[in-house]
Amino acid sequence: MRGYSLIECLCGICLVGMLSAVTTRFIQQSSSILHETTAAIESRVSLTKAALTISAQLAALERSHIPGLVTISSGLTIRAPHGGLHPVAGVGASSQPRSESDIVSVIEVDPRYRGRIRQSKFTESSVEVEVCGSPELPATTQFRSHLAVGLAGVCQITGAPTPTVAGCFTVSGNVVRGLLHATAACPRAALLEYLPVTREFSVYIDKTGELRLVSHVGTLILENQPITRGLRSLQVSPFMAASGATLFGVTLVATKARQHTFMLSGALAQHSLWNEILL
Repeated sequence: MRGYSLIECLCGICLVGMLSAVTTRFIQQSSSILHETTAAIESRVSLTKAALTISAQLAALERSHIPGLVTISSGLTIRAPHGGLHPVAGVGASSQPRSESDIVSVIEVDPRYRGRIRQSKFTESSVEVEVCGSPELPATTQFRSHLAVGLAGVCQITGAPTPTVAGCFTVSGNVVRGLLHATAACPRAALLEYLPVTREFSVYIDKTGELRLVSHVGTLILENQPITRGLRSLQVSPFMAASGATLFGVTLVATKARQHTFMLSGALAQHSLWNEILL
């Protein structure tokens, strides 16, 4: 009886050991599957947030036909299209753009305050324009910079609107270095149309894989906000459709998911500056 009991005991121990091994293996596999599934879901959520953010950013272009208010820059050089440093070059080291990703920047204007520039004066680094025909005086607290549009290009300046004669006001301020200007100088040519800037912001993926929205006025950073994490790269390719509208091909790659490619519309067809001024 003792021998039989010993055999039973040994068999029981073996069965318990095998059951424990199987259970441990099952738990490990289940945990691994759960971890991978969770990571994939998080990547999908990150891709969705990034797509919505970029879509909302490009929707700001529906307020103007002016070319050049959206720029796509490389994270490798962090430079604006004119060759000068991009505004986000001034963010902290960990918030710097990833070299393999693009930076999408938009200057959003408010067409409700559009006016005709009656005269403009230039100094070495500042501009003064007199605007007439705007429905009302733009509030200083609402607009941090202003655009003056001429046939030679777009001039971005700071300054507070000051009323002059009935229905007119002046804006006098410094030229903004940033997305539109590499230096504190505007084209010394007739400026004809006025538009205030509602906001100016850039979206990109930083070195840690986090999507960031950075608000700025030229090179002055106002806000650096993380949106979502777990992203690897962002590529944006603008091209002209047969209808004249600008389309944007967007490719997003998350850390734990396959790449996601989609198309966005620029909302309004861009005009030449001449056509914009004649509107």
